[in-house]
Amino acid sequence: MEPNKRRHQEIDLAEQAAERMSLEEYARWQRARVAHRVSVHVGCIMVAWHMTAARVPQVRRAALIVTDLQMDAGNGVCIVFNDTWTVGHKPSHLDGLCPFVWVPFFPDVRWEPHPQGEGMVLRVAMAMRFNSHPDHWTAGDTYLTPVGEFRGRFPQFAETKF
Repeated sequence: MEPNKRRHQEIDLAEQAAERMSLEEYARWQRARVAHRVSVHVGCIMVAWHMTAARVPQVRRAALIVTDLQMDAGNGVCIVFNDTWTVGHKPSHLDGLCPFVWVPFFPDVRWEPHPQGEGMVLRVAMAMRFNSHPDHWTAGDTYLTPVGEFRGRFPQFAETKF
């Protein structure tokens, strides 16, 4: 299947799953129009952040990603914040924050070199939906990005331990 067609079909499936949300959640989902996809691996750290009006990023939470690959039940991604938040194929969010996160219905699972050069790592896809794109952030919107990408955007956090 061609990538663009697969992407549209994937978004349609996520939309169908989102229709089963509460009215409040579904209204928030409708406002979040930008879909974004990243690859995560066991031990991957994600940073939830939002930009203040003073153009200073404020870190909201840090997350440790633990993937749960089950052939009988489908892929799952477990995101550990203060508590465990398990993400499946139905879009969900934590503490009423955007972004919505889900495991794509057409998962990309692949072996790649570890980001720190420590052998190979199994990566799985994780899809997100934001109010605005992280590359063109809007003050007040919340984003969830891998720690390396976050540090690349904001060099002042290069030495911060998450």
